[in-house]
Formats: sequence, structure tokens, C-alpha cells
Amino acid sequence: MIKYKKTIFIILGVIVFSALVTSVTYAYIVTMTNQGNVHTNTGTLDVDYTISENITGELLPSSSKDDGLKATATAKITSNSIPAAFNLYINPEVLDGLAVDALKWEVYGYIGNNLSYSNTGNFSNASVGNAIKIVNGYELTTDITTFNIYIWIDGSLMTESVIGKRFKANITADSVPITGEF
Repeated sequence: MIKYKKTIFIILGVIVFSALVTSVTYAYIVTMTNQGNVHTNTGTLDVDYTISENITGELLPSSSKDDGLKATATAKITSNSIPAAFNLYINPEVLDGLAVDALKWEVYGYIGNNLSYSNTGNFSNASVGNAIKIVNGYELTTDITTFNIYIWIDGSLMTESVIGKRFKANITADSVPITGEF
């Protein structure tokens, strides 16, 4: 009889130990799974943006971007949109010998009066038909961001080779969803 009691206690001990190990393992798995929920943002990408007309006008040598050509673009996501990265491009249509360091561009993004983005460059490596990305992956919010785009000839870098040359460009934009946030 003592032998049977001992066997029963051993069997019960193994069952209790197995239940304990199973409970602890389950609790650990549940805890670890809840620590890193991945949101894939599978909703709708909805971006509102406007871009001013083609950049036109006379380019004269100057010492300031304010004396050159200016375009404006605005962008925001709607309140129901998934997060979005916004890009702006200058698309040269006519360069006529103006792929030089002296022809410069600058872009400044503002939310209200607060500067939220800036970038500068020149047209030294530009060519007709190849867009220049001037805003790269700017994360939009539901607040309107206004981008001021300037194109100007830096008088201190100008040579006679740019006199009488023509320039024409337009501004385009695209956006992509930002996914996979943790």
C-alpha cells in the first residue's frame, strides 16, 4: 500500500510540475508578444498639396535668393491618413547652358512661422528631363507645411557663359506611405 501511495504522489508531483512549467511558459510568451506590437498602417494615404505655376521670369545675377525666381508648394495629410513622406522636385525643361554652380536653388519648409525643413543646391549636374529632388522624405503632419522654393544666379560665381541663356522648370511632388512603425 505504501508503494502505491508513493507512486501516486510521484505522478501527482509530475502533473503539478508540468502544469507549473506550462503556465510560466505561456505567461512568458504572452508578455513577449505584447511588447513589440507592429502597426503596419494599412489605411489610406491621403495627401493634400498644391504647387504654384511653372517657375518663370527673368534671372538676373544677384547676391540673394530673394532677387531670383520663387515658387510655393503646400502639403499636409488628412486626419484619416496613414503617415506619409513627401518629396518635391525641380524638373528642368530648358537649361540652355545653365548647368553651372552659379545657378542655385534653395527650399525652406514652414509650419506656421516655424522652420521645419531647409535644403540648398545648384544646377551643376542638372540635365533636362532629370528631376532634382529638393525635398527628400519629409514626414507630413495634419498641419499645412508651406515650402518656399528659390532659384537664383549667384552673381559672385557668374561668368560670361551664362549671359543670355534660358531656363525653364516646373515643380512636381510625390509621397509614399511610412509603414512598419514599432
